[in-house]
Amino acid sequence: MKGEGMEEKERVPEMFGHLITFAFHAADRAWTGLLSFLTAQSVLVLAWATVLTAKEELAARGPVMLTLSLIGALFGFQWCLLGTRMWHYHLEYVNQIRLVADGIDGVGARGFGIADTEVKGVWHKKHWLFEKAANTWTLFLAPLFISFLHLVMWIVAAVAITDWPTPAWWPRALLVAVGIAGFVWTTFKVWKICEPVLTKKYPPWRIA
Repeated sequence: MKGEGMEEKERVPEMFGHLITFAFHAADRAWTGLLSFLTAQSVLVLAWATVLTAKEELAARGPVMLTLSLIGALFGFQWCLLGTRMWHYHLEYVNQIRLVADGIDGVGARGFGIADTEVKGVWHKKHWLFEKAANTWTLFLAPLFISFLHLVMWIVAAVAITDWPTPAWWPRALLVAVGIAGFVWTTFKVWKICEPVLTKKYPPWRIA
């Protein structure tokens, strides 16, 4: 048994360990980046809420709230791209690990494949909720949801907060239209960039 273990170790390329390190490093960067993003977003939302609930009327209150909403939404879209990109690195490294492991006989080399197959058997059901809960989709949808939240904040600031020099209704309607159109257009552009990663199917592991 010991001889078989030593034999398998000799057959494992040195690069195998490096690929594992790269894969975990990419995953760690993706999730750490999302945590940093959510922390920064909480500061922006808190600042927006502080201006909203201020007892004293602040100069340029509406424009300040609109600016905070715009910055938050843009950062959300940026993080959709960044998080998906970093997780793409992770997926490609794991796929390279699969290619190496598939060429090696032995239980040790099959560890990744066995674990991956077992987890996917439970969590990767043919249901939209399970699919959208996957790591790639979570890293894409969480920042997108934050951008949508900032769109709602933009609409609130445009309709209920901003004081216009004219009683006409059109400035509010124009700002709301610009906000919605900008959100839809940018979401479409971000989706087209991330779609190949979000929908890519990788070959299964050989576990036998």
